Amino acid sequence: MAYASNESGEWEVYVAPFLAKGGERVKVTAGGGGMPNWSGDGRRLFYRSRQGVMAVDMAVVDGRLRPGVPQPLVEGSFFGGLPGYEFGDAGLENFTAARDGKAFVLQQAYGGRTQTNAVIVFNWFEELRRRVSVDR
Repeated sequence: MAYASNESGEWEVYVAPFLAKGGERVKVTAGGGGMPNWSGDGRRLFYRSRQGVMAVDMAVVDGRLRPGVPQPLVEGSFFGGLPGYEFGDAGLENFTAARDGKAFVLQQAYGGRTQTNAVIVFNWFEELRRRVSVDR
């Protein structure tokens, strides 16, 4: 299980065994973070930092979960990363990763405002084929 806590005075991301007695929690972040999100295969953890989205490879060594070194994945100012905004204040995630971890959906800050709507098109190649004849 991955979660964020500000018990140290700064928002940080931790992982801990779910429903395991005596399980050890491990700090994942270095320098703050929040909104953790697992990759589809559970081997990588993504989280928000003040710089953007970070990725951490996770491994089990001698039966214990060990995070790798956090690497910047997507840099930029995104909703939830605005000045004065703390990671845990909204109570919701503002990004998600595709199951293969190769694509993200992010809500980007726009001049101090956020975009409040989105258009998502599924199967757009099929729609294009339906509307455009290839014989032209």
